Amino acid sequence: MAKDAKSKDDDFWDREALLAQRENVLFAIEEELRTREEVLLESEAAIGGLDKAHAAREASLVDRERTLRETEALLDARERVLNTTQNQSSVRELQASQIATNSQTQAELDEREANLNTAEAALKEREAFIEKSENTIFKKGQQLQEWEVELAHLQDELKARG
Repeated sequence: MAKDAKSKDDDFWDREALLAQRENVLFAIEEELRTREEVLLESEAAIGGLDKAHAAREASLVDRERTLRETEALLDARERVLNTTQNQSSVRELQASQIATNSQTQAELDEREANLNTAEAALKEREAFIEKSENTIFKKGQQLQEWEVELAHLQDELKARG
């Protein structure tokens, strides 16, 4: 039994040593985790500062871009005003040219219309002449046909008498 008691004592102390060793490892891991957490918190704070700086720069860029667009719009408006004043004489010349062209075009259209009216009257006259000629030819054709029938009848009578 003495042996058994001694082996139980050794076993206890071995287990105690093992547990103490495991506890030391856990404490070391816990310390490492705390250190890593501190590093992460410092990094997060640094990134937060960078984010704020980035946001400030972005806001500044947005303001500059808005100012640039407004300036461009003003320059475009000025350019249009300058072009308008410079082109007013060109516009007047263009309008005068368009009026002249319109008058010339109207005169040409009036002339063409007169020519078309004359041609249409000539066509109507020609149609009337052709219709009259067709009627005359038709009547003469009927007369000739009647004469042919009469002559044929007379020939038949002469043959019958003779």
